[in-house]
Amino acid sequence: MIEGTIIKKSNRVIKTGKSVYTYSVISSIIFLLSNPNLVADNIPIALTHIDTISVYCGKIDSRDVEVDFLRADGPLILLTAIWIPRYISGASESFNYTKQLKRCLDEKIIGNKDIILVNSKRDILEAIAKKKIAVILALEGGEPLEDINNIEQIKKIGIKSVSLTWSRDNSLACAHNTKNDLGLSNKGREVVKLLNDNKIMIDVSHLSDKTIEDIINMSRTPIYASHSNARAICNSNRNLTDTQIKRIASKGGIIGLSFHSTHLSCNKESSVEDIYKHIAHIRKIAGVEAIAIGSDFDGHIKTPSDIKGLKDISVLIQKLKLENWTDTEIEFILYKNFVRFFEKVNDE
Repeated sequence: MIEGTIIKKSNRVIKTGKSVYTYSVISSIIFLLSNPNLVADNIPIALTHIDTISVYCGKIDSRDVEVDFLRADGPLILLTAIWIPRYISGASESFNYTKQLKRCLDEKIIGNKDIILVNSKRDILEAIAKKKIAVILALEGGEPLEDINNIEQIKKIGIKSVSLTWSRDNSLACAHNTKNDLGLSNKGREVVKLLNDNKIMIDVSHLSDKTIEDIINMSRTPIYASHSNARAICNSNRNLTDTQIKRIASKGGIIGLSFHSTHLSCNKESSVEDIYKHIAHIRKIAGVEAIAIGSDFDGHIKTPSDIKGLKDISVLIQKLKLENWTDTEIEFILYKNFVRFFEKVNDE
C-alpha cells in the first residue's frame, strides 16, 4: 500500500503514446515467437507484496482487481498484506482488525482447491508442483505488536511476515516519512528479537533509514524489502540506498521491486523500462540473487503504462530476454530468490 492514499479509489486513465504501444506489440510478437517454451512452461511467479485481500474484503474500494488470485492459474506465490490503515490505532483495535481480515480471507478461499495457505516451504513447493496458488499472509503495519503478547497470536493465525510500521511512527519504529528519525525503540528491538525467534520474516519497506539500519544490525535472520526500489535511480525516501541494498543482500535478503510509478521514475508515469533500470542497478551493486518482484498491485499504485496487473508480468519477462538475461537469471527474479529467502527464515 502506498503512502498518502485514501480509501476510495478514483478512476484513472493511463495514457500511452502510439509509439510506446507499437513498440510493445512488435516486441511482444518477437518475444513470443522466439521464446515459446518460456511461455508454455508456466514459470512460477512470486509477488512479495500485494494488497488484494483488502480489496476482496471491502477495505479498499477499487474498480479493478490487479491480482485476482481467487480465479488465477498457478503456479503463483503471493504475499498478500493485511494493511493497517491510519484510522485503526492501538494494539487491541489493530489486532482485532487483523483477525477480521484473516476471517474474511478464510471465507473467500474456503473450498477453493487451487489455493494453499502457506505455513512452510513445503506448501510453496506443493503449489509449484501442482500449479496452484500459494498465499502467504503479511502484516503491513506493526501496530498489533505494540502489545508484544500478540506476536504468538499473529503466528497462530498464519502471518509469516511483518513490517513494523506503514506510514506513521509508532511505539516500535519510525516510518519513511518521519520528522524525527529515532530508529527502533527499545520495544521495537524486543519485537525484532521475538520475530526472529518465531521465524517471522521482517519487511523493511516503509521504514525510516535509521530503523532499517537498526534492524539490519540486530536481526539474526535475513530481512527483506517487500516493495522498494533503488534510491540511486529514483530519489524517494521510499526507496533504498545502495548501502542498504548491499547490506540486505549480503545477509541473504532480497528487494522486491515496487511498481508504483512515483517510486520507479519519480514521475506520475512509468514503464517497464523504468523497472528495468532498477533491476539492472541492483544486479550491478548486489547481484541477481538480491532481486524479486514486489509490485504493490491493488495498493492504490499508479502502475506502469505497460504493466497494469499480474497478467502483464510477461512484459517484464520479455524485457529481460531482450536485454539478454538468461532463463536461469529470470527464474531467480520471478520466484527462486524469494523461495530461497523464505527457507532461510522459515527453516522448519
